[in-house]
Amino acid sequence: MEKIINITGWEQGSIGSSGLSESNYRIRMTGYFPEKPLQSLKISATSSTGKPLQVDLLGYSDNTIISNIFDKYWYNPPYEFDLSSYSNLKFLRIVLQYTDNTAITPEELSECTVTEYFDWYSDSSGIHCENMPEVPKNAMYSPLPLSLWRISGDVPTHKLFPEVPEKNISAPYPDALWRIDEKIADLPYHKLMPVEIPSGAFMGAKNLEYVRIPETVRKIGRYAFLDTALKKVRISPECKYYETSFPENCVIEFYGNSLNKSSGQLYDCNKNALIDSDGARIYVQEE
Repeated sequence: MEKIINITGWEQGSIGSSGLSESNYRIRMTGYFPEKPLQSLKISATSSTGKPLQVDLLGYSDNTIISNIFDKYWYNPPYEFDLSSYSNLKFLRIVLQYTDNTAITPEELSECTVTEYFDWYSDSSGIHCENMPEVPKNAMYSPLPLSLWRISGDVPTHKLFPEVPEKNISAPYPDALWRIDEKIADLPYHKLMPVEIPSGAFMGAKNLEYVRIPETVRKIGRYAFLDTALKKVRISPECKYYETSFPENCVIEFYGNSLNKSSGQLYDCNKNALIDSDGARIYVQEE
């Protein structure tokens, strides 16, 4: 079993038996990467300059002390290190340099990866790998968390899911129910939405002869149904639309209300339709 780690975080300098030291010819990891006991690992490194690198691997039993367990240097990557004899190994650090021992900076490092290798083994409790998370000693007992997934009727669920209705909803449907209507371009909507049909939504649909516009629509775009075959539409009295929202000879009707009042387009004395400063038609409602 193997795992590849991309090592990031580098700084100028080296690492020796007495700790950190300054160097223009080496770069080092800014920290450690903790490990469980490993059998082996492979280090690969490349530079942006194209010059070959060499790697120095240092091992520690504790990340708070200076002295190391081993200092393996200078190897040409990719190189596989045998770590099987270091049972107390817990932390690792890497130092890099050019093979020609010329100056190097952290910015010149293109990539450094570590491939870790883990051996499977078996004991009285089962089959394991060194990198596997530990199995809880005790199983969970009731009461189990509400968010715990379980299988119920061959369906995955948990206790925080809303209950599924026993019966399908029948008419009259609640206004908040989402629905799809092919007559308004298969768009999802519900009756409490202040629906808006965007400008040019159906413009040029020359075979469009009928459309049902829900009473919840509050605005119709400037060219929404221009150049279609619509002859008549019905909209809400509160719906804002434009002179060019519908074909030139399209008759516009309005939904009634509980008082049976009617609404209609407002015209001037010359029978010209009146529009507001935004270009939307002005309508009036019967007193």
